[in-house]
Amino acid sequence: MDVAVFVTDNVADFGLTAVLAAFAAANALLDELDNPPDAWRIHPVALGGSVRSSFGLVVPTTPLAEFPVDVDLVVVPAAAGFDARTLIDSVTSRANQPVLERISLAHANGTPLASACTGTFFLAEAEVLDGRQATTTWWLGPDFRRRYPRVDLDESRLLCRSGSIVTAAASLAHIDLVLGSVLKVGVDGVL
Repeated sequence: MDVAVFVTDNVADFGLTAVLAAFAAANALLDELDNPPDAWRIHPVALGGSVRSSFGLVVPTTPLAEFPVDVDLVVVPAAAGFDARTLIDSVTSRANQPVLERISLAHANGTPLASACTGTFFLAEAEVLDGRQATTTWWLGPDFRRRYPRVDLDESRLLCRSGSIVTAAASLAHIDLVLGSVLKVGVDGVL
């Protein structure tokens, strides 16, 4: 199963590594299952060939233009930051427009989407959360509501599934987000 993990410069180190480590752990345990699903193939994807994390680490990525549209899951981990204005400026920047377009296209094609913490702002900006329940990090709830009034936000929830979209709260919820996706496949065979 192919998973596109969309990352931008300033990706939160903990969020990204939690996503990568949780999928790696799931893959390591596949042999323990009687009827294991296919292995997760994780592809960090960005606008170019790498991004710089919030701690300054260089993360190699597959350029968005080279990555196929037909993936099994799209995950958007958190971008670092505690300031809503800076986050919204980044999400709405002209540079990130191709990411928003790809999220919209994935959703239109029926690809399950998952996001945690501040990454949920990308899903909201791509308008795939309109009319749906979602959660995000609690301290940005008021700013999220002002910017995205068509989203039914409940930042008191740790995890929120609305159709084929799963959102998670603050940074530690990245692990819950991935575990929810892995368990959904393990139990149902599909996302």
